[in-house]
Amino acid sequence: ISVFCGAADKDAYDQVALVSNTTTHHVHYDENTLKLHSLYQTVRNNRENEVNAAELLNVWQQIRKNFANDWLLSMEILEILYKSDIEQETAEEIKMYLENKANSEPAYTKLIRDGLMVLENPSVLMVNS
Repeated sequence: ISVFCGAADKDAYDQVALVSNTTTHHVHYDENTLKLHSLYQTVRNNRENEVNAAELLNVWQQIRKNFANDWLLSMEILEILYKSDIEQETAEEIKMYLENKANSEPAYTKLIRDGLMVLENPSVLMVNS
C-alpha cells in the first residue's frame, strides 16, 4: 500500500508534507540465516562467473548437513551442473534429493517438479495448473 493522497506539488498548493508515524522495519538475521545467504552468494558467483565445481560441491554438502529445509539452492546448483555438463554423479544425487523432497513435502511438490521439468526440457513453457 503505497498510495499517498495529496498534491504532487505541495508548494503550489500550500500543503505541509506529512511525516509518517511508522518507522522503517529493519530485519536482523540470525547467524544461521546469514550463513545461508552466504551460500546463495557463492552459487550466484558461480552462475555469473566461471564455475568452480569444488565450491558448488562444498555448498551442496553444507545444504545437506545444515539446511535440509532449503530446496531452492539445491535446484540452483543442479541447474549450474546441468548447464556446465559437470559433476553428473552429484547432479543425479541432487535430483534424487529434490524428487524425494517433492514427494515428502506437498507444499513444495509443484515448485520442485516444475523446476526439474524446466531443467530437463528448457524449451517447455510453464503454465499454471
